[in-house]
Amino acid sequence: MEELLEAINNHNKRYDGDEQVKEKEVIERYEEAVEDIMENLFDADRIHAKIDRWFDGGDMYNYDTGGLNAREWGYAVIKEAKNRVNKKIYG
Repeated sequence: MEELLEAINNHNKRYDGDEQVKEKEVIERYEEAVEDIMENLFDADRIHAKIDRWFDGGDMYNYDTGGLNAREWGYAVIKEAKNRVNKKIYG
């Protein structure tokens, strides 16, 4: 979201009048797009189960020394998946 707000701000600094974008409208459309994609493309529970299965199936925890944080590992997986989807869509 911070990157989007920065992009809006940078755009509006370069352009004036009718060429500027309305931050509120951009954010509303952003939220609608995110919700639409989440509802129609992703099954969050299924993704969560898959991430847990991959994490639990790996050698990432040692009872003597502890191990990786499952949430941090999951975030890293999701971030990389997002980057790859982004690359497929936008090149």
